[in-house]
Amino acid sequence: MIRRCMGMCLVWVVGLLVAGLVPTEATELRRGNVVTIGPGQVVDDDLVIAAQRVVVEGTVRGDLIVTANSLRVPGRVTGNLLGLTQSLEVPGTVDGSLRAATQIATIAGQVGRNLSIAAQNTTIARGARINRDAHIAAQSVELNGAVGRQAGLAAQSASIGGTVGQHLRFDGNNLTIDPAARIGGDLLVRSPRQAEIAPGATIAGQVRRLPVEPRRERRPTPGPGIGLLWFNLLLAVALFIVGSIGLALAPRFLRTAADQLREKPGWSILWGILLFIVVPIAALVVGFTIVGIPLSLLAWALWGFAVLFAAIPVALFLGREFTGWLRRGAPLSPYANLAIGLALIALVAAIPVVWLFVWLAVVFFGVGMFALAVYDLMEQRRGAAPA
Repeated sequence: MIRRCMGMCLVWVVGLLVAGLVPTEATELRRGNVVTIGPGQVVDDDLVIAAQRVVVEGTVRGDLIVTANSLRVPGRVTGNLLGLTQSLEVPGTVDGSLRAATQIATIAGQVGRNLSIAAQNTTIARGARINRDAHIAAQSVELNGAVGRQAGLAAQSASIGGTVGQHLRFDGNNLTIDPAARIGGDLLVRSPRQAEIAPGATIAGQVRRLPVEPRRERRPTPGPGIGLLWFNLLLAVALFIVGSIGLALAPRFLRTAADQLREKPGWSILWGILLFIVVPIAALVVGFTIVGIPLSLLAWALWGFAVLFAAIPVALFLGREFTGWLRRGAPLSPYANLAIGLALIALVAAIPVVWLFVWLAVVFFGVGMFALAVYDLMEQRRGAAPA
């Protein structure tokens, strides 16, 4: 089951890297409390949405990237759908692939390519169809629709009442095959319990029970090699999501921060080391006074923000430099530079001997780049102010 979840994460990484290759001029941004694409409304660009609630009743002719509390798509997305939500409902059509991390997912419509979901509860309703493969990691799964090719489920419990065109693999505890289920290939089960297969269910291939892996001791820190790479890829996914939102909401600030490493590399790391050390000490000292508590909390918040997301401006710079050297032509979009830069950092930081030094360098440079960007933008605003 752990390997299956890692595979889901890899699917997410690849999907986000591909999503990053969208030119800036072909991307539309919308944000607010509620964002609705009404019936008959057509968006001819790739669309990025940050909101509390999103409803797509019309058509998006491109990719759709959403971060929201709830997302409902009764309309159509001609490209890929990428979602980070609390609830996801798709009674409409996604012509490309659907990839989402959510709590509750309900797919009642059509997905033209692949489905990749990490959720607490996932339902593929009767009448829904996934034309290619479905990979789901969840607490519980109900698969009552149709999957054109293979399905891989990693869940505590799963119920199959629909159709799987080829093989079905289940990693978890409880698997129930209902009488209406149709599996066109093998049924592979890795579970401490036997699968419950109801009379009337059709399995064209063999039913094979895979050996359950023995429980291994958990290491307090990511191990070297592959384990460290998986950790870095997971971190890259999270940073890409946050960085994409940042590029959509504050592109000028992030571009200015990324420019600091080229213009002021020495000052970037010096200020980064200084702020990394001094700010926590100063916040602790100020926090001992009642008047200074709000200032201390603010300092801790800003320091934590800069440290957690320090890799974003560094990745923007690295991706821009790498693609500029590689392509020697028109630059890629900032989203592509961010994805490529994070991938480079993740790969280099997967080397066991140097991973700690790589991340320390990224944090020091990134914190300094944030600080210098704030200073530069303040100076520009001060210079533009009327005398």
